[in-house]
Amino acid sequence: MIADTVARGLRRWLAGADTRFAFTHCTSAPNTEARTQVRHLYIHVPFCRHGCPYCPYNKVALDQPLAARYFAALQQEITWYSEAKGAYPIDSLYFGGGSPSLFPEQIADLITQLTRQYDLRGARCLEIHPNDCD
Repeated sequence: MIADTVARGLRRWLAGADTRFAFTHCTSAPNTEARTQVRHLYIHVPFCRHGCPYCPYNKVALDQPLAARYFAALQQEITWYSEAKGAYPIDSLYFGGGSPSLFPEQIADLITQLTRQYDLRGARCLEIHPNDCD
C-alpha cells in the first residue's frame, strides 16, 4: 500500500495531474477529410515455412491447399469491397506476414486485380524472408 502511494505520487510529479491524460467527450466532429485523402493497404499473408521464435505476428504453418483457399477468399473480398465502396485510390500497398514471398504468382495476381479494380498508385512493398531470395 505504501509502495502504491509512492508510485502514484511519483507518477503525478513526473506526468502532472491525473486529468492531463483523461479522455473527454468531443463536442465537434473531427476533420476526417484530411485522414481519408491518403489510403494505404496492408495485406497479411499468414503462411510460413516454419515459426521463427522471435516473430510475434499471426502465422500458420505452410499449407498449400489452405493457402489456395485463403487467396481465393482474399480475391473475393477485394471484389466485394470495390463493388460496395467504389474504385477509390490506394496510395501504397504492403504485403506482410508470415512470408508472402512464398507466393509470387498469387501476389502478382492480387496486384493485377487491385490495379484493375482500384486506382492503385505509389509504392508496392513485399516483406521477404532472407531465405526466399537470392
